[in-house]
Amino acid sequence: MLRILLTYLLPFLLPFVAYGIYLLLMRHERELTSWPVFTLTIAGLMLCGGSLVYWALNDGSPPGGTYLPPSYQDGEIVPGRFVDDGAAADDGRLN
Repeated sequence: MLRILLTYLLPFLLPFVAYGIYLLLMRHERELTSWPVFTLTIAGLMLCGGSLVYWALNDGSPPGGTYLPPSYQDGEIVPGRFVDDGAAADDGRLN
C-alpha cells in the first residue's frame, strides 16, 4: 500500500499541494480557474510518469541474475529469490 502511495498518489498530488502552500503563503484571494488545474494536472502526470520510469529502472533483480522460484527444502518453504549465475549453478537448480 505504501508503494502505491509513493508511486502514484504522492507524485500526482505534489503540484497541487505546492500550489496550495503558495496560495497560503502569498495570501492570494484567487479562485481555481481551469488554467491552474489543467497545468497542475499535467505536472502531476509528468511526475507520476517520472516516478514510474525511476522504479522500472532501479528496482528488481541485479543484471545477470537468475530467478529461483519458491521451493520446498528440508521441510520449509524457501521463498523465490534472485541470485547471480554462479550461485544458482552451485545450488544445483540450473540445468
